[in-house]
Parts: sequence; C-alpha cells; structure tokens
Amino acid sequence: MSGDSLNAPEDRAECLEIVSMLPRGLRKPSLCVCLQCPLLVAPPLNSYDWGQHPLELGVSSQGQLLNASLALQLANSWMLSQSRSPHVLPEKNTSRESVETAPPFSITRRLALGLKLCSWPGRTQVIHKDNLLYFLDGAHTLESMALCSQWFSAATRGSAVKRVLLFNSTGDRQSSELLSPLLDCDFHFVLFCPNIVTPEVSLAS
Repeated sequence: MSGDSLNAPEDRAECLEIVSMLPRGLRKPSLCVCLQCPLLVAPPLNSYDWGQHPLELGVSSQGQLLNASLALQLANSWMLSQSRSPHVLPEKNTSRESVETAPPFSITRRLALGLKLCSWPGRTQVIHKDNLLYFLDGAHTLESMALCSQWFSAATRGSAVKRVLLFNSTGDRQSSELLSPLLDCDFHFVLFCPNIVTPEVSLAS
C-alpha cells in the first residue's frame, strides 16, 4: 500500500476511516501518514472539466455520481503511477487530522466513454421484454433503498402503466425498514418472494 493513494467519496465522512481499515479494526486517517500513503477525498463529479464530452453514466442513479468521481480518481492515479513523470502522485499526507480534496482534471473522450458504457447488472437495470419493463435494483440498505426509490420514481414519472413490486430480502435484514422508502412509488400490487430453497432456513442464507 505504501506509495499508492487512497480516495474517499466527497460527502461521506465515515468513508475516511473505512478506507483506512485494518484487519484488527478501523484506524483514523492518520494511519495514511504512517503508511506514507496519501488519503484524498474525491471531488464532486461536476467539478471536472468535461469539455465537449457530455456527462453520461451507464449506471443511472444519483448515488452513482460519487462513485463515478471516485472511479475517475482511482483510474487517474493508476495511470499516473504507470507514467515516467516525476510528479506522478500527490504528496504524502503531512497532517494527521485534515484530508485534502483530490484535484479534478480534464475528462478525455475515453474516460467519458468508459463512464457511459459502464454497466452493473442488477443495479438500476432496466430490461425490456415483450410489453413489460423490468426495473431491477439490488439495494439492501436504507440509503440504497432510498436511492432506488428516487431512481424508479424518476424513470417512471408520467407513466400510466400498472406498477408491481416484487420484493426479496435475504439474511436478517429488517424488511419493514427497507420497504419504507418505497411507499412513495405508487405501486398497484406488491409481491413478496421468500428465500425457501431448503427445508431449513438459515438467517445467513
């Protein structure tokens, strides 16, 4: 890890500690000082210089804006590390408390195309089959369920078709809590799909 850089999303303070994780537990960002590994916060996606390239994400969701910026920073760090430039990576962290924001940069055609062609099956995925539209999302936390609700509502706004929710949850997650963000989606029918594949059901299944 020494010499490489770490990036964290811009508005998630807890990520600054999560990315500094060790097997024995979480450590503060000051760990990066000891490891001589710069820890940077990924900037907002709209702060980059997009030039003539439109900002299009293959994985459509408000929650993916930060992920896209993080991906750009990680890809850029790797490409710089492979170059022969004497200034390939940011300086090592000198403060044990503050974390700097990574500088945005100009987006090339290939970077823009990579974000546009990115696909994540099962996450904000739309499948057209016959006269049906399937909206698939593997959200499994309250935050991701809220983002799923926003995505679905925006994608179906103005549509007069019947909306059917097929809900499935695994493990010991609280289904009632996960369903709460979907209350505003105006579903006409709701179906629940259990995880019964063996005579005995385990909470870990």
